[in-house]
Amino acid sequence: MVKTVQRDLDILEVIIIKINKYFNNFLHINTVINDLDSLLTQLTTIDEKWKLEFRTLWSNMEIAYALTLDQGLETFDNQRKKITEKSLFDLKKMTEVKIKELKEQLSSEEKDELAKPIPEIQEKANDLGANWLMCPLCQEAWESHSKYGMVRCPNCNHKLHNPKYQA
Repeated sequence: MVKTVQRDLDILEVIIIKINKYFNNFLHINTVINDLDSLLTQLTTIDEKWKLEFRTLWSNMEIAYALTLDQGLETFDNQRKKITEKSLFDLKKMTEVKIKELKEQLSSEEKDELAKPIPEIQEKANDLGANWLMCPLCQEAWESHSKYGMVRCPNCNHKLHNPKYQA
């Protein structure tokens, strides 16, 4: 479950990036509309109510763009620009809230998953001192203040025994 939640968290972060790129004039609205639609369909742990609200805001923006194209215009008129920008601001805000919720959920699940040593796992993180650990599988080093029985390598995602754990 942790990996699935993390995947959705990554997708939500990409949604924020896409919206920011639009506001910074790095992406055209057509690209944003298509990308947000695609990203929304990839979310697997997000509740349907949130997805429906996201889809409603997205469709307001998509309709404004479709009407603009239908009239043969290359840019939004003021009303459609306002609709689009409000939708994007609202999408960004609701996505940021969902990211915060998922991070809290992930933290709770991660705690449950890593709290005690798992005897079936043999690998132990290397203690490099000064709160730094290294994965013996991929050689990734990271700072960790965890006192749980297990840690997770941020690079390869393997669970490892925590050398700082004291039963």
